[in-house]
Amino acid sequence: MSAFEALPENSVKVFVADKKFMTIAKIIDLGIEPLMFAAGYNMHADESARTLAHMVAIIGPVLGDSRKFDKVLDTFVAFVLQRGSIDPDDYLSATEEYLATVEGDSSTLRMALLPSRDWFIELVAERNKGIHRDTLDPAVPTVVAVCRAFVSILGPIRLVHDQSDVIARNKNLLLGTFPSPVDPSRRTDPIGVKQIDFGNSHEIAQLKIADWAAGAARDSGMSKLNPPRKMASQELDDLVESWLAAPPLWPDQDWLVGRLG
Repeated sequence: MSAFEALPENSVKVFVADKKFMTIAKIIDLGIEPLMFAAGYNMHADESARTLAHMVAIIGPVLGDSRKFDKVLDTFVAFVLQRGSIDPDDYLSATEEYLATVEGDSSTLRMALLPSRDWFIELVAERNKGIHRDTLDPAVPTVVAVCRAFVSILGPIRLVHDQSDVIARNKNLLLGTFPSPVDPSRRTDPIGVKQIDFGNSHEIAQLKIADWAAGAARDSGMSKLNPPRKMASQELDDLVESWLAAPPLWPDQDWLVGRLG
């Protein structure tokens, strides 16, 4: 905390991502969103994809068996990352088992988690080609959010990142442009990184401070889980909130209520 207090203003930016919520958002991004886009409806243009992700994250474990809901997400991650002997039918089975526990109308949750078997068959083919190797890793969206925050203050930057296979594989993407989620035929503006190098915190002091900042943000986030996995600290929470580069990738009930009126 003494080191953080000695840092200049705006010298730390963080982006907090809940991996479980990111998994839900990716299931929607890879599933119902492209199906709706092909039918002429853009779920990113009006934030309905984001709204659906928040809704599923908040109501999914409540309306149905929470352990079976977690199993759906864990099975999806294991399938996409090809961990163990997970078979495509395992995700389909896990989803059906969970949906059978949902009280009342389960159509919204089914639309979000399993919009069609054809979609999943296509996802299997893409996975087998290695297309989704880094899809569920928060490293790339986190770097994009943090770099854009620094670029808005500093202008174009040179990024020095600790050793990371994910960032190395996506280096050219980070140095270029991304397909726009609102209009896939267009490209987004570059994130402002002109060069990417790698180092380690034993040799570069800024990376050591970055490790501390990341640890502080992680502890703050973990204290908000249910059940909490770290002790809560208002001092740490206030500090981390002052660092946020963008709204966290985290289920937000207040935002959802405001969104749905």
